[in-house]
Amino acid sequence: LATNSVDSAELIDGAVDNSHLAGAVTTDKLGTGAILRQFYARITTNLNTTSTSYVDLGGSITLTPLSTSSKFFITTSIHSYLQNNTGGADAWHTINYQILRDSTVVTGGDVTNGSYGFGRWTADDNDRQMQYVHRQFQDEPATASQIVYKIQVQSRFGYGANFNEFGESSMCILEVQG
Repeated sequence: LATNSVDSAELIDGAVDNSHLAGAVTTDKLGTGAILRQFYARITTNLNTTSTSYVDLGGSITLTPLSTSSKFFITTSIHSYLQNNTGGADAWHTINYQILRDSTVVTGGDVTNGSYGFGRWTADDNDRQMQYVHRQFQDEPATASQIVYKIQVQSRFGYGANFNEFGESSMCILEVQG
């Protein structure tokens, strides 16, 4: 055959695989910032809490990083429903959440500095509100050992908060070449 006489139109599906290439595509051939893998978890378990301590929302993602230099871009969407303020009128009603890598809080949950995931001011005990709360985080675990990411939630001031009662939450993690 003459040079360049065969192009992709003449190849049969599956005719070229890694054994026919000069070198397989590996993560070391990708540049910094390349997306290596994607992980996704749907969280549908209904959680009703008044806890001011963090509790597990349910669902997690277990993964083993491809490299110690991998970074993880985490996107969360939390379905929350703030119930009526049975404690009376005129009060803040808020929820917060945090992401854990194993038992380490990687971001979020900074109530000491006034960071809330979602909040509203209630004028009377008939007020209610429902919405999805979206946030993004980046984690750099610097390990090649298996890790588990999970979400924890709290009712900041102890009023009723429902999660996933009328919807579902999710977490998506992209492993990025470091």
